[in-house]
Amino acid sequence: YYLGKTYQDLKSTDLLVIPTTMAKNVHQLVERYRSLLQPLVTEQAENNCLCLCPDLWNDEYRKANYLDLTANYFYK
Repeated sequence: YYLGKTYQDLKSTDLLVIPTTMAKNVHQLVERYRSLLQPLVTEQAENNCLCLCPDLWNDEYRKANYLDLTANYFYK
C-alpha cells in the first residue's frame, strides 16, 4: 500500500510527532483531565467517601525522591 497514491506526497515530519509537540499535548491533556476530575474528587471528599494514600519512594541510582498519591472513592 502506497500512502502517496491516496494522500499525495507525505513527509515524515507530517507523520511523526516531535518531542515539543508531545510535551505540549501532555500538558493540555493534564489540564483537561484535572478539570474533569476536580469536581468529582471534591464531591467525594465532602461526602467523606474519599481516601488518599501517599507512597514515598526513592531511586538510589538517580538520587531522586518520588511521591505518588492514589485516590480511592466510592459513591454513596
